[in-house]
Amino acid sequence: MRLLENIKKGWFLFFFFLGTCYALYGSLFDQDVPELSGVVEERETVACTLETILDGSYQSYIDNLWNEIFPGRDRLMRLRNQILYTVCSESPNSNVVIGREKYLFTPTYIGYETQILSPASEEYFQQLGEKLEKLGEMLEANGKEMYIFITPSKAHFCYDKIPMLYKMVEKLEGRVESNYDKLVWELNKRDLHYFDAISYIENNNEKYDAPVFYKSGIHWSHVWGESAAAELIRYMDQVGKYDLSQFCVTEKLTNECIWPNSDLHDSLNLSVPSVEEWYSTEITVMKEGGDKPSVFLRGGSFMGQSLNMLINNYAFSEDVHFENSYYFTNVYSDHKDITNFRAYDEMNLNELVGQSDILILEVNNAAISDMSWGFIDYLLEHTEYLDDVY
Repeated sequence: MRLLENIKKGWFLFFFFLGTCYALYGSLFDQDVPELSGVVEERETVACTLETILDGSYQSYIDNLWNEIFPGRDRLMRLRNQILYTVCSESPNSNVVIGREKYLFTPTYIGYETQILSPASEEYFQQLGEKLEKLGEMLEANGKEMYIFITPSKAHFCYDKIPMLYKMVEKLEGRVESNYDKLVWELNKRDLHYFDAISYIENNNEKYDAPVFYKSGIHWSHVWGESAAAELIRYMDQVGKYDLSQFCVTEKLTNECIWPNSDLHDSLNLSVPSVEEWYSTEITVMKEGGDKPSVFLRGGSFMGQSLNMLINNYAFSEDVHFENSYYFTNVYSDHKDITNFRAYDEMNLNELVGQSDILILEVNNAAISDMSWGFIDYLLEHTEYLDDVY
């Protein structure tokens, strides 16, 4: 019995020693481990002085700094997160919700789809319609065209995968007309040119094998996004004055997870990558357009799997892809950032909008209540940007 107790005590001491010395060999386990994703908090450096030592601020600074940089940390973090995700079905990231069958969502998208986040007011949509109508008329007076491109949210197309708790709240509160319904009604009332990718997908759901949204990402798949962009430019060719190029999007199975198909999964910092049936696209130019107008795109990150296909395949002569708080020009060869979504004074919009023949405003289903983040208002306040003089 004493021998058995000594063996147990020896194993305990052995593992205890391994644990306490982990910092000495932990770097060996961090080799070939992908860098952790997410925002890194910048800590203010605390100087080592008698005052900071006595009040404990220097010790706290060193402790926090060590917790962020000690060898082997990345491997341990990924292992811990994987256990939470796999065993406990718990999200290691408060900005990610785990739904049924491990479908991942962000809370905002669920909130708008279930109407836990209330739809915008009737006054908002009336004013939005009036602003869009006025902007379209002013652009048309300067020989320019304007189109609105409505993109989908994952919570809409994967509604059955949303956790039941959110649906219970929806049932208790009751459902009213959604932001999407109100926007479409307003656009139709004012006869504005728009392409509804949500309706397009719902009416053509058997066109592709690729999912509209992957389990592990928040953005739509390249297959459906690029297909919607191809339909948008076909619509523009029909109702606009330009003879535009036409494209065919073909899906292809691939072993490669193309960004951002698994962006939510990546944000969880797990040990095991997402495993799904991935698809890539092959673009065929069905008709080379006789015209190559210049274009200005303003919207969110859903343009990255859709409208960028048109630019990459040279449907336009000059291009501005203005997404969130950064923008690209010259077929994505030039990239610039602004300090926030509404920092329009930091851009030379007089030239960027002035040189453009077509303005496309992308709005995601979950961003309708703040469409274009004040960009429409900004252009109406600076009408001199809408002409060709800059």
